[in-house]
Amino acid sequence: MTLWGDGSPLREFTFSHDMAKIMMFLLENYNEPNPINVGNTKEYSIREVAEIIAKIYNYDGEIIWDASGPPGQFRKPSSNKNLLELGFSEDNYTDFNIAIRTVCKWFEKHYEEARGVKL
Repeated sequence: MTLWGDGSPLREFTFSHDMAKIMMFLLENYNEPNPINVGNTKEYSIREVAEIIAKIYNYDGEIIWDASGPPGQFRKPSSNKNLLELGFSEDNYTDFNIAIRTVCKWFEKHYEEARGVKL
């Protein structure tokens, strides 16, 4: 499998189930007109994510990093400080490994509709 870049850029991921929990939390605890960042700020390298997904699918082939392709911006950090100050705990975010496994299972089950193709 060939992926662009070297896998070093860092990204933050927020599980959709967590977004639903956060929206319910905000409906009860936030009544301001200003936007609030709700994302999980824990960072994972693209390389880590690729390795986790490969492991989920029992892929034992080589992951080739094509440095001729754009790696993308190294970091895109955000802050959920305001959400945490309202009382939402970082412990409420789903563990990344559990979330990515859940997403992969969903994708397998719904591949045709997710990709718009028939197998």
